Amino acid sequence: MDVFPETIPKALLQSGVREETIFFKTVTPIFGGGVVSRQNDPLTPVRGPAVRGQLRFWWRATRGASCANEKELRKKEEQIWGSTTHKSPISLRVDMDRDHPGIKKVCATYPPGKTYPTFTADFPGYALFPFQGKNSDKEGKVPPESGLMRACFTLTLQYPIEYEDDLYAALWAWSNFGGIGARTRRGCGALYCQKFSPNRNADIHHWYQSALNAYDIRLPEEPKPWPTLPPQIIVKEEPIAPMKAWNRGIDVLQAFRQGADIGRNPGQGNRPGRSRWPEADSIRRISGKACPRHRQPITGRENRFPRAELGLPIIFHFKDKKKGDPPDYTLRPVDHSRMASPLIVKPLALSEHTAVSIILHLQSPPLCGAELRSGKSHTLVRADEIRDPNLVRVPKSPLHYGTTGSAIEAFLNFATKKRGYR
Repeated sequence: MDVFPETIPKALLQSGVREETIFFKTVTPIFGGGVVSRQNDPLTPVRGPAVRGQLRFWWRATRGASCANEKELRKKEEQIWGSTTHKSPISLRVDMDRDHPGIKKVCATYPPGKTYPTFTADFPGYALFPFQGKNSDKEGKVPPESGLMRACFTLTLQYPIEYEDDLYAALWAWSNFGGIGARTRRGCGALYCQKFSPNRNADIHHWYQSALNAYDIRLPEEPKPWPTLPPQIIVKEEPIAPMKAWNRGIDVLQAFRQGADIGRNPGQGNRPGRSRWPEADSIRRISGKACPRHRQPITGRENRFPRAELGLPIIFHFKDKKKGDPPDYTLRPVDHSRMASPLIVKPLALSEHTAVSIILHLQSPPLCGAELRSGKSHTLVRADEIRDPNLVRVPKSPLHYGTTGSAIEAFLNFATKKRGYR
């Protein structure tokens, strides 16, 4: 936990440094956030270093967007947030509200005799698959990961007045578009803060533009090498309970990627239909393996991997491997283990009990390539194999919602044209 320097004199606090305490409350459950990855800390579920890391990211996405290049960005970031050789002039302390410590709630249960769990009605399983736990013969039933709900904490800050706009811009973006713990881009650990959240009757688009102006956030016309906020967000404006708003947004993403008659063909009974995305057919061509009923492609005859834009890695699991389909393949970034999704799908809290569902596309350079791996097999994927306008014309392709072959563009259009976002 960060601590305040004990040497700040009262005269300096009065003339050049301010102290402020801000109250936060989570409106969706926290998963992870502790010292051990993906595990809630029983004593300090919200940690100072984690908050500082979030604020650094959101500063880069807001005030850092005006920097001309990465060298200028690093220089300003070190001045404000510190480095290994330079102490940050901003001090922060997190204090959990011990009177309202939050409650743990299991997100899924195992049906009798089943290996995979069923997520409870409140939790969007599509966003929480890393926390579903496991049920092995050797270990017996291991409870799925619990989410910490309705945790309250205060953030006390000391900062030079000259950095107030930088700090407030980061706090505003973090409290509304970020969160605490893992999977915040899919709505986990979402926050409510009365100081920074929109009010219940706000026009969200007007509120967003007003905040950009108020914090002097100058967004670039062309993407920077680092993620920045977009010129606008899209929102489903009906205020509902935060958990319902969370489920609403995740349902849109799940439908686009895997929904019957959208992301895949209608299935039979419990068996899902065949994917309308081209990756599975592409892997069958690359591997030279396909079960008889999947041998004929339905997504075109070129190898294409458009879902790479939505975040990596992606693991492709073929259920008919015993009948001739390929082994598992992993699509991952070149020279990295993962690429965070540029799409943020989450509830935007209007109060402790109401929220609207929002989708925010962080601006960043287009993905220029990826790699497909299975065992010793290694195939490079080019940029034109990720974004191909020809896919728009493939019958029943989910990419027909766009015009460029971009999965991100198609998803945003799907949300606005088919699911009532604007």
